Amino acid sequence: MPTAYRIAGARTAGVMMAVVLAISTGYAQFHVPKIPGTQKTSETKPSRGSTVEVVSSASPESAPPGGHGQITLTGQNFKEGMKIQFACKGADFPADSSKVESPTRLVVQISVPVSAQEGPCDTSDSSTYPNQIGKGTFAISNSADMPIAIPLALMGEGDMQWGDIMMSMSKMMTAASQNGGKVDSGVLQLEGGSIKYVKGGATSFNESTSAVKSLDPVLIYGSAPSGYFKITFNNGKIYTLGTAGPGGGDPNATLAFLKKKLGK
Repeated sequence: MPTAYRIAGARTAGVMMAVVLAISTGYAQFHVPKIPGTQKTSETKPSRGSTVEVVSSASPESAPPGGHGQITLTGQNFKEGMKIQFACKGADFPADSSKVESPTRLVVQISVPVSAQEGPCDTSDSSTYPNQIGKGTFAISNSADMPIAIPLALMGEGDMQWGDIMMSMSKMMTAASQNGGKVDSGVLQLEGGSIKYVKGGATSFNESTSAVKSLDPVLIYGSAPSGYFKITFNNGKIYTLGTAGPGGGDPNATLAFLKKKLGK
């Protein structure tokens, strides 16, 4: 209940208005002007926003579509258990992990969807309820210096057809059901002029991006794109890749992104 303040002998409406205004605006401290024959009243009142989380800056300040790496957020009132969410043009995505190193320093790992478009992002904490804690402090930029790592399933080496892919996917889903629903997939990485596929510490291929001959969709019955695609290298090697399972995003968007990125 709001604290009632009584000022003996105050007959000026302007003084009363000043007191009411000071209380309603939530100033941390206010003083009632001393009037002859009255008693001065002073009280310290906590600021309502003093415990609200705030992101003031990010380092690095940007990441590319498909980027995977670490971002350090600087701000105020960070707490353990925070769940950071990024809202960017073309994509909303959560941080893979968050570690509060101090009330003013928060380190997060991110995997940016390939659908994210250039522009500023807002930051929220969804640990208890949607709470925007940073506006425009981070951005998506195609020129950002961060490795690209796209979660994908390597279906196999060779020119696989739709039936072969379905058999491979069935085996992957069966294994996932026995592993608490976790899909055992890897990542396609682009960094420093190289393209490679890594899963569980093992590398299936590691080639120069200039060694990519073509990127082609796998077609269903020879006409409809399936969401899976093939990478063909100049040495004749072919690898078939696709979705990393439920929630893996639109793999057709991944193919379009890679073709643009590699100029194919």
